[in-house]
Amino acid sequence: MQLSNDLKVFLSIGIAGAIICAIAYGVYSGDWKQFIICAPFAIALAPGYLTLLPRGGMRHGNICECKKRDSTCEFRFWIEHCQKVFLFMPLALASVFLQAFVNSDLQRAILETSAATAAMLFYGGICVYSFYLLTRNRTTERE
Repeated sequence: MQLSNDLKVFLSIGIAGAIICAIAYGVYSGDWKQFIICAPFAIALAPGYLTLLPRGGMRHGNICECKKRDSTCEFRFWIEHCQKVFLFMPLALASVFLQAFVNSDLQRAILETSAATAAMLFYGGICVYSFYLLTRNRTTERE
């Protein structure tokens, strides 16, 4: 669990640093577009945001106390990690939307956000299927 806490601290410091840099640039140049685009990531600094998913913490992997290795347990372990990654997707999409909206218009912002959403879902599906194949092959090799 220590690694998880260190990762949370590292991500929070990185996001806070990016927001501070965007504010400093806005103060120095008078152009606040970068701050508006960076602002959605401030949500990740809210207490508890990085622990929303999975509920109750990590339940699979080395801490699930399985008597023997189980492909379902391992698959769920990887899905729990995917859920953590998906916490950042709304923040990234909000940033894409704001960037396109500030630089263009609403129609362009909706179009770019839709394309980014489709790309995220496509790559997310590939990752989940890859995790499934990884866990399935490990159990068939042992048996």
